[in-house]
Amino acid sequence: MSMDFWVAALVIWLALLCTVVGVRMGWDDSRRARDIAFVPTEALAADQLFGLLLGANLAVLEHDDFNQLASKLPRRRIRKVLARYWNVQSARGFRRVVDERLRELGAMSWEEAAAIEAWQRGEPADSDAYRSLHDVLFFLSMHARIVRSDEMRDQHFRMLAWDVQQLACLLRLGFTLGYVSREAVWQTLDQLQRMARASYTSWKDYSFSALVGMGLRGVIDLDDIGDWYRIARSHTVLMAARRSLLARAGDWGASITPADVEPVGGLLAFGAPITAFDTLV
Repeated sequence: MSMDFWVAALVIWLALLCTVVGVRMGWDDSRRARDIAFVPTEALAADQLFGLLLGANLAVLEHDDFNQLASKLPRRRIRKVLARYWNVQSARGFRRVVDERLRELGAMSWEEAAAIEAWQRGEPADSDAYRSLHDVLFFLSMHARIVRSDEMRDQHFRMLAWDVQQLACLLRLGFTLGYVSREAVWQTLDQLQRMARASYTSWKDYSFSALVGMGLRGVIDLDDIGDWYRIARSHTVLMAARRSLLARAGDWGASITPADVEPVGGLLAFGAPITAFDTLV
């Protein structure tokens, strides 16, 4: 048999494999979407659910849900997650990390900004940041097919989504361990959602931007394709949960004016001279 025959056979086999894998992933997404459906265990208003969902991708990755302010993860698991991803091992460390991240919300390094500008111009740059950005965008558009290249917008290249994701997750985990008060968490999540609404237009855009931030910051090993498929599924599972979860949250289209979005410093002060995290218990 000719080489052309074997090449054609291989192409057909790969196409069938991709179809089977795609169908299986669709089934898994539907199952996980049911697992995170909104079945509240405490009273939660639509805007409060919106605040919890700001950490949605990370929560989905850790098999958490959004039915209450506290994480449903075991305390032992929470301590491991805090230590592994944020080097938080105490209430003092938690406060320090959260305060630092609040001050740096959405900030980019010079190299990151240059990489994004080069990508948007269509002119490759010789930098680690550009290579990371190229790899994650290529994966998300060509392999995971979360977004088409012509659907990418300026809002997708902001680091705010990834920064807010981490803060929202940190706040819930810290609250569960007793590192921060319920009132401080809700007040901070309220301000974070105002910032998110002012910068993004939908859960799809916010989630995609968070994944771009993960890739650009080198959080995930882009050489591990299996790990990146798992990250991408945090997005597809959320999109599959539109009716059972996302639709129950506050509307992205809520009117936001510049006066509604406090500066980052405003998030820290619930009564000078203390910060939000001086209410630690």
